Amino acid sequence: DPNLRHKAQIAHDAGVPILVYSWVYPGDNGHSATRAEAAVELLAADGIGSTSFIWHDYEQAGAQPGDAEAGVNLAAAHGYGTGIYTYLYLLTGQPGLADVVRAAQANGHPLWLAYYPTEGSDYDPSFSTTARQWGAVLHQFTSTNGSRDLSAVLDDEWWASVSEGGASNMPSTQEVVDALTKPSEFGVSPMEGAVLA
Repeated sequence: DPNLRHKAQIAHDAGVPILVYSWVYPGDNGHSATRAEAAVELLAADGIGSTSFIWHDYEQAGAQPGDAEAGVNLAAAHGYGTGIYTYLYLLTGQPGLADVVRAAQANGHPLWLAYYPTEGSDYDPSFSTTARQWGAVLHQFTSTNGSRDLSAVLDDEWWASVSEGGASNMPSTQEVVDALTKPSEFGVSPMEGAVLA
């Protein structure tokens, strides 16, 4: 990402923990972890901050569940906290992915689930309920086609563990619901402090 340093500096200056994520490609064989480690080292060398957590972004056409599993296993073997980011339609529709995610979760590697309204429809609180049912710690509840997707923390205890015990700068699910269903009463955009996906 040519904007990595800039994005990380903004997050660092705002006190938002930096969690690195790396794309999982077909036949990746764990290289998503290697690419993420390079980004972590770059940010640390620049004095921007450090992270000990790597997400493996599983959405590339042709990628197989084993590609995500290899990335998680390599990152964990190198001492990083690690988890899988994916979409609900892939989790429920791609054979073997749910098994890989469940096994990762059983080993302490969480799920960040993207599940949001289609264009022209509204957010429904059941989306976050579904994310919780899958055991997700984060829920991406919007899509902006790459400019700024928004996520909410579903597990405050997990968030505190990766943000060095700091308070969550991300909106709670209830704040998201309020902002999306009653924006005039909410007063503050849920976009403030959200993770950049």
